[in-house]
Amino acid sequence: MTEARAAAGDRAPGFQAVQRAFAAHVRNPDRHPAPAGVDAQRMAVYARLVYRNIEGFLTRTFPTARKALPEAHWHAAVRDFIDRHTSHSPYFRDISTEFLRYLETERDVPEDPPFLAELCHYEWARTSLTQSDEVLPPAADDALSLDARFAVSPLAWPLHYRFPVHRIGADFQPEAPPDAPTWLIVYRDRDDRVRRLESNAATTRLLGLLAEAGSARQALTTLADELGRDRGQVLRFGEDTLRRLVSAAVVAPIPGPPEAVVVGAAKE
Repeated sequence: MTEARAAAGDRAPGFQAVQRAFAAHVRNPDRHPAPAGVDAQRMAVYARLVYRNIEGFLTRTFPTARKALPEAHWHAAVRDFIDRHTSHSPYFRDISTEFLRYLETERDVPEDPPFLAELCHYEWARTSLTQSDEVLPPAADDALSLDARFAVSPLAWPLHYRFPVHRIGADFQPEAPPDAPTWLIVYRDRDDRVRRLESNAATTRLLGLLAEAGSARQALTTLADELGRDRGQVLRFGEDTLRRLVSAAVVAPIPGPPEAVVVGAAKE
C-alpha cells in the first residue's frame, strides 16, 4: 500500500500539470497550447462548448451591452474574462456576477465604452430581481397615513450611476457622463414584472429612512432637517412620493399602530 501511494504521488504532479494545461487551453486556445498527447479535435470541441455556453449566458444577461459593443470587441471581452478571471463561485448561475466583478475590478481596456461597467450592473440588477426568491410586503387596502410605518420591498433596489444607463442603446451611447447623475429604483411589481422608476437623491434617502423610522412622518421630518428644507413642504412632497411608491409596490404600509411594530420584523 505504501509503495502504491508513493507511486501515485510521483505521478500526481505530472497529472496536475496536464490538468492545468487542459484548462488553460479550454479557456483560451489562442494563448495556451494544448497539453501534449491530447487529440486536437477533441480539445477544440471542449473549448467551443465552454465558450459558447458562457458567451450565450452573458448575452442573455447583458443584451444591451452586447449590442453596444462591436462583434469582435464583445467576443474579445468574453474571451479575456474566461481566460483571466478567477471566479469566487463555482456555480454556473453566478457567471453574470463574476463577469460584472471582472468589469469593475480587473478589466482596463481604453477602447471599452466608458459606460460599460455601469450598463452591465444595471442589466445584472434587472436579471437578479427577475430571479430573486424574495417576497413582496403584503399589500394594504387602508388609506395612506404618514403615521404608519412602511416596509421597503426587498425587490426594490435604489441605484445610482454616472451615466443614464436606462437610456443607452444602439442610438444613444454617450462618450462622457452628464453633469447630473442618474438615480433609479429598479423593482419587481406584484405581477412579477421588473420595472424602473426614475428617482433622485432625496427619494433614495427616504427609502433608507423609512426602513429605520417609527413612521413615515418621522422619516420625512428627518429628511427635511437633513436637506435644510421646510418640514411642511417635505411632508407634502413625501405624501405624493409615498403614493407613487406604494402603487409600484416599492413600499407598503405595515398594518397596526406604529408603536406595536418591532423594527426589523418585516424581514422575518
